[in-house]
Amino acid sequence: MKTEKFEEERDYSFLENYAKLDVQKDWEQVQKRMKATGIRKLAGYWRVAALIIVLLGVGILTRHLVRGPVELLHVTAAADVMEINLPDGSLVVLNRGAELDYPEKFRGSERLVIMSGEAWFEVERDRKHPFIVNISDRASIEVLGTKFNVKEDAEREQIGVQVMEGSVAFSGREWEGTKLVLQQGDQGMLDKTGLKVKVKADPNFLSWKTGILTFDQTPLKEVVRQLASHYHVNIECDPGLPDDLTFTSSFKRQELDQVLEEICLVLGLEYEQSEEGVRIY
Repeated sequence: MKTEKFEEERDYSFLENYAKLDVQKDWEQVQKRMKATGIRKLAGYWRVAALIIVLLGVGILTRHLVRGPVELLHVTAAADVMEINLPDGSLVVLNRGAELDYPEKFRGSERLVIMSGEAWFEVERDRKHPFIVNISDRASIEVLGTKFNVKEDAEREQIGVQVMEGSVAFSGREWEGTKLVLQQGDQGMLDKTGLKVKVKADPNFLSWKTGILTFDQTPLKEVVRQLASHYHVNIECDPGLPDDLTFTSSFKRQELDQVLEEICLVLGLEYEQSEEGVRIY
């Protein structure tokens, strides 16, 4: 890697000097000197030398142009959570089903990655090279160095960003020129109505990573929605259940059966499992 970097810097240094050359002008000056001194035998050699300079410059330039657009590596956390170490030392943890595209080596003025699904980012600080996260071409996040979680809910057409450390600039494609600056502890949301900061942040935004679920007088329908997302299981409530049922408790890496049993015990309900999922009644 060090050799590659050295060669690249050397090539660009040569190109900078090459760009300043005026081969035609220099050749004309050489011809004048040759005529003045009577040296004609060397004319062919000078032409060859000039040609070599031109070809060498074009060759190096072509090598860089041929590289073209940076090729991205694509990874998918198909069955379980996946950790990825990026070229700049940043860490990305993908939730199950999430996808990430990133280059083997960051080049240029930005560190750009593309994701879909849900992921946790721990970004190495670099003021000269902002870290950009594009989310399914719907939104983007720009940071210098921070820790944050991104969750794309395709079904509800929402993208949530929770900042744990530092700050981020959150923007949506449909709202160009509008950025939401989120500080530590803030949770931003993008939906059909635009960008906004959630007054009450979701305490379970990192449950997929920590294994901890916390509910505090949470409506049963919201409890069920979060359990379904956390355990990747279809869970439904019987339509006849009261709308004002709430639940308070905490769980740490417990099996779904244990969680359902506690909920039903506290609220006086029952549940049944089938191939389609879980029904609470």
